[in-house]
Amino acid sequence: MRSARDVVHFSSNLDVRAIAGSWATDHGYRMLGMSSAGVIYGKRAQLVALPVMVELASRNRIHTLSCWGRLNRLLVTRDISLTDTGRAGRTHRTRAQREINELLWALGAPPLGGSRQA
Repeated sequence: MRSARDVVHFSSNLDVRAIAGSWATDHGYRMLGMSSAGVIYGKRAQLVALPVMVELASRNRIHTLSCWGRLNRLLVTRDISLTDTGRAGRTHRTRAQREINELLWALGAPPLGGSRQA
């Protein structure tokens, strides 16, 4: 079964939290939680948009970025990968994937889906 999250591992000497914080502000994400190991940002959906979550965890110079959409269907809520090939929330997932790829590009990390989408 496919994971409900996209995960990218990368190493960097950049200040990834500062870059991610600036990116989050520019794209309408807000910080939902923070610890010594990582930070979680979320973008609340507009009326019909897909809520998107981004988690950035760091240990020394090794970083992990996880991202996912939160699909709400009447009584059922589930996480969905932004690169999932299914139809559910496709337009919103594609838009979110482009935004996340902008962040990954700024961090010097590989993009989601294997191609640069800026």
